[in-house]
Amino acid sequence: MANREPAPSQRLLRGTIKEPFFLQGAKAMIPTSPHLRPACWATLLCLGIGSMAAAQPVSPGPHAAESLPATSDGSVDPAQIQQWIRQLGATSFRQREQATAALLRAGEAAIGALRAVDRQDLERWTRAHRIAEKIETEQFERLSRSFLLDADASHSYGLPAWSIYAQRVGSSRTAKLLFLDMLRLEPDLVERIDALWRAQQQDVPTDRLVDELRGFLALRAAEIWQDRMHMRVPEMGQFVALLLGVSLLPGKAPAEVNSLMEASINMVPFSSYLNRRGYSDAVRRLLAYWLPKSQANQAEIVLSIALRYDLPTGVEIARQNLAAALDARVRQLAIMNLVRFGDSSDIQLLIPCMNQRVICEVFQVNRPDAGDGLEVEERPEVPPGFPQQPLAMQGPAGRFKVLRLCDLALAAALVLQGDDPRAIFPEFASHAVYGIDGASIAIAPDPDTLEQRDNQISQWLQTHQTQRKES
Repeated sequence: MANREPAPSQRLLRGTIKEPFFLQGAKAMIPTSPHLRPACWATLLCLGIGSMAAAQPVSPGPHAAESLPATSDGSVDPAQIQQWIRQLGATSFRQREQATAALLRAGEAAIGALRAVDRQDLERWTRAHRIAEKIETEQFERLSRSFLLDADASHSYGLPAWSIYAQRVGSSRTAKLLFLDMLRLEPDLVERIDALWRAQQQDVPTDRLVDELRGFLALRAAEIWQDRMHMRVPEMGQFVALLLGVSLLPGKAPAEVNSLMEASINMVPFSSYLNRRGYSDAVRRLLAYWLPKSQANQAEIVLSIALRYDLPTGVEIARQNLAAALDARVRQLAIMNLVRFGDSSDIQLLIPCMNQRVICEVFQVNRPDAGDGLEVEERPEVPPGFPQQPLAMQGPAGRFKVLRLCDLALAAALVLQGDDPRAIFPEFASHAVYGIDGASIAIAPDPDTLEQRDNQISQWLQTHQTQRKES
């Protein structure tokens, strides 16, 4: 039995259909500046959706009205299709045009025969493939209209990987636009994602499919990185495909993907989509799946991303990055993630940090050029595992305040415990991104003030241990 011809939606994945109908005409309208693209896409979407909603149901196509030779069951006669295909190589221009029009009217029924034309007859092969592409493009236009307008996310319209995408990213209009862009840009990767997802749903062995997907993700990430090195800006659909693929993998993501993500999140187009309503929600959901699959040496940037874009999955990484041998900045960000996304069970993880007198940040008080208040001056660091060097303060007494890891850990424990931190930190203030405003709990680095704070930490630890024993 001959292989069944793939549906038009599958043709998209093979590169036959270059891009959906609403992207073809709109592409010339999109500004070259990446910063303006999200707004234009949204505008074009509104215009396209509005015009489609007002339109009548889509007709099968401009060539479908004319009658065609049919078999007893109503389908187009295959012998007649073959005759039209042979006619594509006729010496008469009129005969070639008549055959082209007839094949276009035949539509999907002619695709298999058109794709089977022998490439040795170059003229007929070229004409046949152009006709097939036109038929598939028209079919995909109709499918895309229906897909975008359908509010029922369970309708996939034969589009591969839609089920897993809708489950993890959503089915809003902007999410669907990102999905179609992903199909256009990464067809081969989407096919592998769909194959693994289906296998997982059927509870069959997936080791081979996992290895294939992992290897292809690494390959595509490396190729996208090379494109960036040649000043070719990646498109958002490529990142969407990479992140969706990573979400299906067990264990860590390929190092190539992690390196590309680390370098791209704060750059266009990623940064523009993360700051755009609608698109931001979809991209943040994908990032939440990536964070736990990042490499251990990316903890600092991953923890920063979790705080900046409100991703609760950062708390799992935070719980793994409180050891004293780690960089002070990593531990500081880990504590802040616990404040934002943790709970009272994380207090025990903070207790060892209360014995770490490492300085996280130094704030300068009342700088002449900055007005009143505190401002970050510097963050002294030493390599992990080395003793912290004494901080040399220059200038008049009281000009500097320091934020130590032990103070931050105590303030975090008080917040998670539900107590008022102002009992120990009179100027305590919360922060929308970091959970705690570090400047509000910083103290003067003179010996008396430091000793007083150390005593407060010791008293809290003793009280906490007593309460745990009694409970």
